[in-house]
Amino acid sequence: MDEGIATFCRQEARAAIIGGVMPVVALAILLSAQASAGDVWRVGDLLVATNNGQYKFVRVTGSGGSATFQVVDTLNDGTSNFTAGCSFDSDLRPHAVGFARSHAPRLLERYQMNDIGVPHPVIVSTDTSSAGLAGLTGKSIALDAQGSIYVAHSAGTGEIDQYIPPAPGAPLVNGKLGFAPGTQFPVGANVDVAGSEWLDVTSVAAATPSQLNPYVGYTNSIYYTSAGPNIYLLSFLTNPSNSPLPTSPGTIQKLTINLLKFNPPKGFAYHGIKILADASGNPTGLVVAAGPKVVLFSVSGTTATLSTVYDYSKSSKNTNWESVSLEPNGGFWVTDRGNQNLAHFPVMFSAAGTFITAVPDTTLAVGTMIGTPSGICVDGSFSPGQPKLQPALTATLTPTTPPGPRWLRPSMCGAAANLSSSRKRIPTCCLRRSA
Repeated sequence: MDEGIATFCRQEARAAIIGGVMPVVALAILLSAQASAGDVWRVGDLLVATNNGQYKFVRVTGSGGSATFQVVDTLNDGTSNFTAGCSFDSDLRPHAVGFARSHAPRLLERYQMNDIGVPHPVIVSTDTSSAGLAGLTGKSIALDAQGSIYVAHSAGTGEIDQYIPPAPGAPLVNGKLGFAPGTQFPVGANVDVAGSEWLDVTSVAAATPSQLNPYVGYTNSIYYTSAGPNIYLLSFLTNPSNSPLPTSPGTIQKLTINLLKFNPPKGFAYHGIKILADASGNPTGLVVAAGPKVVLFSVSGTTATLSTVYDYSKSSKNTNWESVSLEPNGGFWVTDRGNQNLAHFPVMFSAAGTFITAVPDTTLAVGTMIGTPSGICVDGSFSPGQPKLQPALTATLTPTTPPGPRWLRPSMCGAAANLSSSRKRIPTCCLRRSA
């Protein structure tokens, strides 16, 4: 292995785990906004949307009463766009959406991986305005097992749009690569208030991928919300080939939601959503930010049953939980726009037929440093269909430059690299690429 890559991977391996959480409710202390020289983005760092075309990297150390945090880096596309959803691909490259309600461009972007404290140019960029009125408000994104990106839209027709990453040798347009439009999924009347506002996706392989048979076809399940009382499920299949396009338009079903004896408070509506799944990608639960509360559902087929209700120990009338992201080491982070906080909760399922309540184990008051948080994603946390075996070649900034080798992400080395793993997925790499 090249020594530079080896050094990088050693750095990533050392930084891959953030300190464990403790069941203590507390506000974190703000540290200096600067990271150490030569530092890199780490697995577990929080990427938080803060509007004005910007996302902030927030690094948390410790938990509960001893928690501290730093704002260590900023992504800025130079626009004044509203920012919300974000996601990391299997090579730990951040993807983000941004829009302005009254003018173009409305952008889907991939940023270059790089060291902290240096510019992070947008390497791949596509104006989603071509999606018509829906393109005005690309609110959230998620990636499936084949690397396709799905963009939810909170206005217009509310459609869900698929975008395909650039292939090796793709031409540059105005100095950047572009995402190719894939399939548009109309949602019709399957919306409440805000189109397909927030979504997540999981992919279940039809067979075990291998180096000799990497393309096996997938069942993709997209769960989305619409700022209302319902959660929707869009299901479709992809071919067992290198084509990421679905084999049919898919079907949409409204989940049957069983709230047991929980009485939703005023303003309760479903927003940010993340899927919990088994090792094969089959959904087992849903974490949903719902305004004054955060809820955890167990999932069986098209039925979601309430398991846990999350909130502060003392409710605030300003609380507005909007976006949620699972973390690699367990638990999940949620943004609270009303109080300008980030909060971490444990995943706790109740006994069947009952629901329980839980409070944050860590709360970060981030308003004075980054403003009002909107979307959030955790570096190293993927949609449950990721990562699966990917094509060995990926696009680079300069099409004439041969793609480099693929290396296993350090946290997934060793036994996890066994290609015959019963998890039916193959670890991918953490090599930082120009695209």
